[in-house]
Amino acid sequence: MRDSRDAFTLLEVLMATFIVASVMMVVSYVFWQSLSIWEKGDRRLKMCQNARHGTDVMNREIRTAFISESNSCLFFKGDESILTFISACQKANMKGEYDLCELKYFLKGSHLRRTVKSHLDCRPGEGGSTAILASGILELVFSYHGGKRWHNSWDSTMGTPDDMGDDALPKMVKIRLKSQDEGGKENPLVLSSIIHIPGLG
Repeated sequence: MRDSRDAFTLLEVLMATFIVASVMMVVSYVFWQSLSIWEKGDRRLKMCQNARHGTDVMNREIRTAFISESNSCLFFKGDESILTFISACQKANMKGEYDLCELKYFLKGSHLRRTVKSHLDCRPGEGGSTAILASGILELVFSYHGGKRWHNSWDSTMGTPDDMGDDALPKMVKIRLKSQDEGGKENPLVLSSIIHIPGLG
């Protein structure tokens, strides 16, 4: 016959169950908190990568902008929301071969769009093929520096805002992007970039 002192009492069983349940609740809470923090970090990372991809492409192409005083088809025109200019672009399906093309950046809906026109026809902003450069963009703002101050617009065919007698590229272009995650769960992320255009005195 079994000694009653070797068995667990109901109180001991209840206490053990309570302790195990408490430990499981703490472990579960820590797990879900860790998962939530990871998801938040992942959303922020994707927002940053998405916006950074857009600014990287624009940086690279704006840096190679090209105008010509003798050819009005080679221009640089922009305001706060749209930028259209001539730059060197890689030829389609031709690795390592570049030619001049017209590029245009603008925001439509929540998409940063890039239009490429490989045939220069002196009709800025018309035609070309458009692709989405980045999604989840709430705001796109361009500013242009002529050497003395920042401007909201630039038109190389009309002279610089600082000197109407001189067709020129801006010395710098500032891009400001505001990005939002897909579900709108995170605060918007603002990225700003200043591009120095080389070759100017």
